[in-house]
Amino acid sequence: MDKELFAEIMSGLAANFGDTLNPALLKMWEKLFSQDKITIEQIQAAAVKILRTRKYKSMPTYAEFLDAINGTPKNNAEIQVDIVLDSLKKIGSLGEPIFMDPITNRLMHTRWPWKAWASSILTNEVKWWRREFIEAYLSYSESGIKPCDQISFGGAVSRLTKNIGGHNGKEKEKIPS
Repeated sequence: MDKELFAEIMSGLAANFGDTLNPALLKMWEKLFSQDKITIEQIQAAAVKILRTRKYKSMPTYAEFLDAINGTPKNNAEIQVDIVLDSLKKIGSLGEPIFMDPITNRLMHTRWPWKAWASSILTNEVKWWRREFIEAYLSYSESGIKPCDQISFGGAVSRLTKNIGGHNGKEKEKIPS
């Protein structure tokens, strides 16, 4: 990461919000951004977004930067529910999509197994299901537990079960998130 550019961006934000820049905080943020694999370009874009939209008169928090970069969990949930419903319209219950968003993929294979859900959801139930999906998505998002952090059975079980369900190693259609 370009430390000079990073310091310049943060100094500009601090000046805009009438705040002073604490060197220890700057160093901590730099380390967090690095750990989260956030690029200087993403930081710069987030800073511009924050400058244009933030109404408070204090320096934004690290969490606000993450929201500016990744979107808020609520926004992501709204987008993902639309992707699921669009997939339902496009492929119905005959296909079985793999959603690129790990939370969506998890929910649509465990809580609402695709084939059963897609073949049984009624038009008048979509409004209520939408709310349930968003609530479940937010629960995962806010818990900090990633779907991939769940129980893993390792390679032996994967090899034994790879042909179950008629998949036979064929790639499922991937739906972009």
